[in-house]
Amino acid sequence: MTLELHKVTKKYGELTVLRDIDLIVRSGELVAVVGPSGSGKTTLLQIMGTLDQPTAGTVRVAGQDITGMPDRRLAVVRAYHIGFVFQQFFLNPTLSAMDNVATGLLYTGTPRQQRRERAAEALASVGMSHRMKHRPGQLSGGECQRVAIARAVVGRPDVVLADEPTGNLDSRSGAAVAGLLRRLNETGTTVVVITHDDRLAASMPRTVRIQDGVIQ
Repeated sequence: MTLELHKVTKKYGELTVLRDIDLIVRSGELVAVVGPSGSGKTTLLQIMGTLDQPTAGTVRVAGQDITGMPDRRLAVVRAYHIGFVFQQFFLNPTLSAMDNVATGLLYTGTPRQQRRERAAEALASVGMSHRMKHRPGQLSGGECQRVAIARAVVGRPDVVLADEPTGNLDSRSGAAVAGLLRRLNETGTTVVVITHDDRLAASMPRTVRIQDGVIQ
């Protein structure tokens, strides 16, 4: 699935966060987006993932122009095409790992039992079968991020967008998560990683640098 941004600008009041962004991420790519804090990386990811709309410009997801698309249709695009991994995990502390992962299928109309079966498969793919009944408070940071990745991929999306996925992890756990993302890409999934980690970015085939809202 191709992501295309053409002349994308994003403003919050008088503040311009992104300006005239032209970017194409082709199906099957593994891309790192790097830049200092405040450079616009996260805003770029949110617009690529249809979580936010540009002030100006065009965004296409799998050939569809999603600019100005109603929220209900955007939710369908996300449910079937896009998975998200965030630095803060955003796991529900009251749910088990399995049920947290199963929430990734809530908007696809998948029956509950099938959601749980798919969640178990996704957890197995990230090496977390032995922890699927544990809640986030019983897991390490690296394990929580593995659960978050399982949730991102349980719907078998075309693209996974990861925002600082190793930012809250020690070096060993971070390396393991980076390895999971590479293996996911090897299966054909497009992966875009927002990171300030130059070593992580250097290990990826393509790097996009952004500063002051402009691609360098």
